[in-house]
This record gives sequence, structure tokens and C-alpha cells, in this order.
Amino acid sequence: MTDVEIGRFVRSATAAHRAGRDLRDALGGAGSDAAAERLAASIEMGLADLGRAETAWFGPEGAEQRVRTDPDAVLAVVAGQLQLGEVALAAGGAVGETPAPTTTDAGAALDRALADLRATTSTLEDPGPTRGSARVTSRDVPEAVASLRGALGTTLDAIATGTADVVAGPLKTVAGKAPQQLKEAWEKVSKQLYLDNIGGRLVRLGLRALAAALGALRRVVDLDWLTRARDHLVTLADRTVDTGVGAALLGDVIGAERTRTETEARLAGAGLVLGRLDSGSEALAALAARFDSVIGKLALAQAAVGGILLVQGHFGFAVPWLPLALLGAELLIGAVAVALAIDYVDTTVHVGAVRGVRLIVDDAVRVA
Repeated sequence: MTDVEIGRFVRSATAAHRAGRDLRDALGGAGSDAAAERLAASIEMGLADLGRAETAWFGPEGAEQRVRTDPDAVLAVVAGQLQLGEVALAAGGAVGETPAPTTTDAGAALDRALADLRATTSTLEDPGPTRGSARVTSRDVPEAVASLRGALGTTLDAIATGTADVVAGPLKTVAGKAPQQLKEAWEKVSKQLYLDNIGGRLVRLGLRALAAALGALRRVVDLDWLTRARDHLVTLADRTVDTGVGAALLGDVIGAERTRTETEARLAGAGLVLGRLDSGSEALAALAARFDSVIGKLALAQAAVGGILLVQGHFGFAVPWLPLALLGAELLIGAVAVALAIDYVDTTVHVGAVRGVRLIVDDAVRVA
């Protein structure tokens, strides 16, 4: 999203947070209906802002436009949609739009969702310091080779580690599921979800937000590559059911280790050019910074899906397709993370206009 779009979302999300706190304070009292209406209006406004930002990147619904650059902006939209969806579903459960358990405090789920919204809004508004991409000026070729080797390691480690962090949740969810169940979950998030005549206003808003986020995620990566990345994810889940996924294992899956080996062989050759090597080091550092931003947005989206899973478990919404859709959402987010990582390592996915590690290294090690 642009700064203007982020500002609009922050304002509507802040209003939603305020209305949500008012609703939390009024639960069970005379003012709860009015607070619920204010919250619903704020969430609708936030979803409208996010929808405009999404259209600006993808074009009208059904258009086959590609994302113009890295999907950073689209993933920010997805994170916002999912987070507003979590708040709407938690609020809908708290005000009785679906039967809530009598043994637990219905407001606790709303408290957690509002805290998640505040954290997500703060991160989108101020993502914090980014990796530096300072000018690299080596004194000679051996020093330039060492700089490139260091930048390569840092960048590949950032891609593998960031991806492993995001897919950890989906892998736990997917592990142990029957192939037919995973197939049905994938099919569920590969088409429009049925949203008519379900629940009250807040629950319908929450489901609408979930559907919009899944629709945007489906368009970030070409379906063929997304399906391949999903298969990688399922295979990883089977391999790591007891140990969990680590950066080293993930690095092997996305091609990072192969890239390290190939680059080392090329750096041992003769005729390397100092200026090209230093330019490569700078480009790798910039690439790592871009990936940090992209995977950070996807991490926010994954956390929001986890929050919706908790809300669903707390309230047990009478929405037959919701548990399967949430499993599909975990699969989808994990697949997008793997596809993005592969793209950043070797550009074979072509998610956006990313010159990945392999192309950068190819330029850097060309001989005179």
C-alpha cells in the first residue's frame, strides 16, 4: 500500500479498535448494540479502504493483470483484511451472533483480537528499521569476493529463516491431515466462498474479510507455481512432523544451498571484476531488505489466520465450510511463502519484477 492508503487503513483500524474496546466494556449492557454497530461500520470502512488498494494493484476483479512489483503492498492488504476479519468474528461471537460457550469469557477472544489488530496496525504503519544497503567499495578483488560471499550468505539466510518462520504454523496444521482433506481444503480456498445468509452483521463481515484476503492471495502467484509450492509444503510437513522445519532444511527446498555451492565454484575462477562484485554485494543487500518486508507482511497474515482459528475454536461458528477454509488458508499462506522464497533465490517463479539471487550473482561474477 502507498503511504496514503496505509494512513486511511490506520485511521479506520484505529476507529475499529476504539469501537471494539467500547463494545468490550459494554458487553451484556444496554450500550452493546450501539457499540457493535459502530464497530461494524468501522470494519466496513477499513475493508473498503483495503479493497481500493487491492484494485489499484490488481485491476478490476477478473482482470489478468500481474502485480507491478513485489507483492509487498498486496500482502499488506491481505494482513489488514484478515486482522479485521478476526476482530469481526470475535465481536460477532461476543454479542451472541453465534452460540458462545458458557464456561469461558466471550470477551477474552475479543480482547485478543483487538490486541492483534493494534499490533498489526502498528507494524504496517511503522515496520521498524530495515536492512542497510550501504555502498560497498572494496580495495581489491579478493576483498570484493569476500564481500560478495558475505552478502550472499546473509541474503540466503534471511530468505530461508524468514520463510521457515512463516511456514512453521501451516506445517503444524497440515501435519497428519489425510491427502483427501488437504485436497478439499485447497479446493475450498481456490474458489469463491458462499457468504449469503450466514450469521449476523459482524460474522458476515468477518467471513467477507476472510474471503477477500484469500482471493488476493490466490492472485499473488501463478496457479501452476502456487500448486508446486503447496506440494513442497505438504512434503515438508511429512518430513518435519516430529522435528519442525529449520532454516537449513527450508534452504535446501528453495534452492538456497544449491546457489551457495554454485556461487563458490564461480568465485574461484579468474577474471572477476571488482566493480561488478561490489555492485552484486549491494544488490544482494537490497534484495534481503525487500524480502524482509514481504515476508513480514505474510507473517502478519499468517498470525491473523491463527487468530481466526482460535476464535473459531472458542465460539464454534455454525459455518459448515469455515474449518476447511481455514485449513486451506494455512496451506495457501505457506505455499505463497515458499513460492516467494523460490522466486527470490533463483527467479524461476516470476512473482513480480524481482531480480533474484541467481541473476544478481550472474551479473557479479561475469569475467572481463
